[in-house]
Amino acid sequence: MTRAGQPHTLRWLARLALLLTLLGGGWAHAHHPQIRLGILVYRPLDVEHAHWRPVLQALQRHLDGIELQTRLLSYDALGAAVRARELDAVVTDPAHYVLLQHTDDLSAPVATLVRRRHGVETTAFGGVVVVPADSPMQRWQDLRGRRIAVPHGESLGGLQLQRYELRRRGIDDRAWTRVEVGMPQDNILRAVLEGQVDAGFVRDGVLEAAQAAGAVPAGRLRVLQRQDLPGYPVAVSTPLVWEWPVAVLPSVDDDTRRVLTLALLHTVPGAGQPSGEIAGFVPPHSYGAIEDMLRTLRAPPYGMPQLTWRENLALNAWPLAGSVAVLLGLGSVLLVIVHQRQRLQTVLQEKSALLDELAITAKTFDSGQGVVITDAQGRIVRVNRAFSTITGYDEAEAQGRTPGELLRSGRHDAAFYQAMWQALTQHGHWEGEIWNRRKDGSVYPEWLAISAISNAVGKVQHYIAIFSDITWRKQAEA
Repeated sequence: MTRAGQPHTLRWLARLALLLTLLGGGWAHAHHPQIRLGILVYRPLDVEHAHWRPVLQALQRHLDGIELQTRLLSYDALGAAVRARELDAVVTDPAHYVLLQHTDDLSAPVATLVRRRHGVETTAFGGVVVVPADSPMQRWQDLRGRRIAVPHGESLGGLQLQRYELRRRGIDDRAWTRVEVGMPQDNILRAVLEGQVDAGFVRDGVLEAAQAAGAVPAGRLRVLQRQDLPGYPVAVSTPLVWEWPVAVLPSVDDDTRRVLTLALLHTVPGAGQPSGEIAGFVPPHSYGAIEDMLRTLRAPPYGMPQLTWRENLALNAWPLAGSVAVLLGLGSVLLVIVHQRQRLQTVLQEKSALLDELAITAKTFDSGQGVVITDAQGRIVRVNRAFSTITGYDEAEAQGRTPGELLRSGRHDAAFYQAMWQALTQHGHWEGEIWNRRKDGSVYPEWLAISAISNAVGKVQHYIAIFSDITWRKQAEA
């Protein structure tokens, strides 16, 4: 996500805001002679020091007399330093930030980090699944039953993003074995290379950096479900999320917070600014989507939500069995009562399961994502409201026609669609980026996932497609 044109504007706004603050008497450093900044690290310390040194030197210049003290810390050490109030501000991954905001009352983000990889400045990142180059695994579904290395239980790029993609495909944590090998994330690559695990989760850029440094021989590892996004400098396996936020602790006074914020926004990508991998900072992005993802995953700080009826049944199976045994001992009369009670429970459970399935279907169909259901010949039989909102076609216009007749943009050749249908035929699923055309003739990008729905004997009955308009992401990459 390049920042062309924005750095000049940000520097001008930062200077103007700083001038207004000083005119208003905001000499914060007279009251707070130092700022203690804690930074999460995920690569070896010598690498992290080299990445951060230029931008921290630039930030120190913009603090105008306030001493900047920095500490590069692991997840556990950073959390402990926050709890002990040994820091004034932190730079950490979004999931870790959500946890610390919940447990230690961190502020809303005051800035978002900008990284530079291969000359491209980005304010987003993704997760990667690394496998041996000769592994037969090709898709997310192939991770079932595998041993997978992860760096830390709170890592967003090295665990939660990949967990979320697995969960979206119906693969929960019980379907694979988590092997926590610890930080830095280079440990993941080593574990996969040495055959200790079948695959590993890391954030984007780690594999390419290790290959460039010679730590991973060329051709030994590859990215599963690889995506090479236009304009994005490294490969990913997951969708992108916003880069790391900067936040301050509640003990920091308002004047110091303003001075730090202005200094951060003055340290922006552009001429005369840091030339390393850490390019600078931009105004903060929203991290609400990360909170939603963590709730879905039951990840800290949200823990366990209300249990489903299946989970309640599993937890209470033994107590229920004991109760039944006691009732059976009371005699033949109670046996009849128990038998009738069990029949009633079975009926209720069956109805509950049906209601659960109907609720899930309704929730998916009423979501903000477009949904299309076709018959086995590809003719549309149902669409949801989001489909009509995104494409401009109502259900009556869409029924009986194929998606290609309605939406084909002309941007993809026959080979593209042939590969799509080949994947559907062989694997029952295809997912990727595609350009389609709305009813008004405008062309837009979408992220599309198609699955084949088969009957008990394996014959395809329907296809279901779920898609999202990703115009906003393309604009952010521009």
